[in-house]
Amino acid sequence: MMENEAAVSGIISRKKYPRLAEIIHQIVDEAVCARQSRYEMIMSLLNELLILDARLSENLPKVHRGINSKVAKLKPALDYVSCFYQREISVEYLAEICRMSITQLRASFREVTGSTPKEYITRTRIYAAELYLASTDRTVLEIALETGFGDVSGFYRAFVAKTGVPPSDYRKMSERADTLPARA
Repeated sequence: MMENEAAVSGIISRKKYPRLAEIIHQIVDEAVCARQSRYEMIMSLLNELLILDARLSENLPKVHRGINSKVAKLKPALDYVSCFYQREISVEYLAEICRMSITQLRASFREVTGSTPKEYITRTRIYAAELYLASTDRTVLEIALETGFGDVSGFYRAFVAKTGVPPSDYRKMSERADTLPARA
């Protein structure tokens, strides 16, 4: 059994949910390989995983359906953030595409993701930056701009707050993958 196979086998039953297991396997495979555009592939696979989970959960008892209906209502915003995190994103626009008030959107985001919409956007941008730092030679400024931060100082502060290390140190540590800080 391959190393990635073992990781998937501890997450979900391959016999009972073959497609879910395959998607998880692909996500793990993309995460550990330094392929071009792997971040985009991982985000696409995560979206497919959410959709498949929503379909499979239709057969669950009503108690379990509540959170999935909330995820489904937020899906337009979650998809938008994952696709367009490089752009300026307003909470007002996310509320509009979810057909919710701003207050409802914030409450739903907090319940489903454990964070506000702005925190979720920042977390998505930082995750993308981590991937770029670990897999490209782009400068910190280029990465800051490509991941939607308006300036390098805002990126630097957000990156340090989320990871505990400056971007340049994160890049050095990614070269020795065993020393990367644990994701919060």
